[in-house]
Amino acid sequence: MGTLTSPYAMQHLVSDVLARHAVNNPTVKVSFPLDNSKASQLARLTAASVTLQNLFGPGKGCPIVSTTFQAQAAAINAGTAPPPPTVPSPSPSTSPKPASSQTPLPTPSPSSAPAPTPTPSFGTPSAAQIEALAPQLGFTAGKNPTGRL
Repeated sequence: MGTLTSPYAMQHLVSDVLARHAVNNPTVKVSFPLDNSKASQLARLTAASVTLQNLFGPGKGCPIVSTTFQAQAAAINAGTAPPPPTVPSPSPSTSPKPASSQTPLPTPSPSSAPAPTPTPSFGTPSAAQIEALAPQLGFTAGKNPTGRL
């Protein structure tokens, strides 16, 4: 995986993940699981896709065909994708707390009990974890990602 490479897009992805929905299109839910299962890798691609497609408002953003996300998803499904990077451990002083100690992303649950620090497979990910696991856009400026002129 890697990063979205655009600081603007990465900021939006972090905001969307922490909000658990596309900030610029709140009806679209976002999930960003931290484990390395096939389903979690595909969910992270979906979260990045939702972010890009809604960068400037509902449906106003970067089309997915401008990225290599479809090829990355195919590689993940075929088992030929490189393994995702190791998830960095969250820092207790900078990491947000999950909404509940009983509920994984994306379903928040109100709770008055103190929440534990997130772990790689549970809770609200930190910005560093999101950045480490965000898929690469897979494009070069000025080059059509399909290879066509």
